[in-house]
Formats: sequence, C-alpha cells, structure tokens
Amino acid sequence: MMAPELAAMAQRTAGRVLVVKVDTEAQPTWAERFGIRSIPTIALFRHGREAARVAGARPAADLERFALTGQA
Repeated sequence: MMAPELAAMAQRTAGRVLVVKVDTEAQPTWAERFGIRSIPTIALFRHGREAARVAGARPAADLERFALTGQA
C-alpha cells in the first residue's frame, strides 16, 4: 500500500533524501533493533541518529514534508 507513495516521494526528493524500505517480516532483527511495533513505521534519520518517527500510512506529500522537516 505504501510502496507507490514512497516511490513518488523518493523521486521528488532525489538528491536530498535517501529512502530505504525494509521488510521487517523478512528482517525481524531490524524491527527489534529499531523498536518497530506497527507497520508501516516511517523513521527519519539525520547524521546516523533517529530524529523523528511516525506510524501509519501517509500520502506522498505528507511523507515528503516529514522527510524534509521532521514534522508529520
């Protein structure tokens, strides 16, 4: 459900934001490491540290705003 929205956001923010999608069912250690409790969870990292997090599906415009400002 989120894949098209992530792809649209990634295309519009190319060169400014790196978008990484992780399948936490296939990579459960990542889910545990980052405390993922709901899917989808969108986490924003700056300088290698988590800066913000939101849970739940979002349209591409909201994802872009979150990625650029850290505000959901």
